[in-house]
Amino acid sequence: MEALGNSGRLGRKNGKGFYTYSEDGKRGAVDQTVYAALGLGQPTNPYDSKECIERGVFAMINECSLALVEDRIVETPHEVDLAMIMGTGFPPFRGGLMKYTDSIGTQYVADQLAMYASSRKAARLKPATPLTNMAKSNSKFYK
Repeated sequence: MEALGNSGRLGRKNGKGFYTYSEDGKRGAVDQTVYAALGLGQPTNPYDSKECIERGVFAMINECSLALVEDRIVETPHEVDLAMIMGTGFPPFRGGLMKYTDSIGTQYVADQLAMYASSRKAARLKPATPLTNMAKSNSKFYK
């Protein structure tokens, strides 16, 4: 913060900071020159937005498959969907996490998780046994 202040980056006050600002003071994209002001190199992001979204959502699907099928913490996919919509703000128009999974297919979710687990060396993303079994038989959470 001190380096930013010393470089004259005061944010909205003068239109220079971490972000670019329009003439009416609205925040825009990251100001790419801020890295040089901080003595840092340009960051590289190895993940695209699709992968970032899928890694987060599919990890939740993976855990919910355990809670529903293996651990039986939750009895029905309806309960998971209601909890995700009301508790986490999952988009209601998707029908909930389990309904969304059914719409894109358990096979796709399991395949993507396996790929992310191996290509990114992220063992935590390995598809859980219940999800893998569902994918093999092309099963859905809702019957």
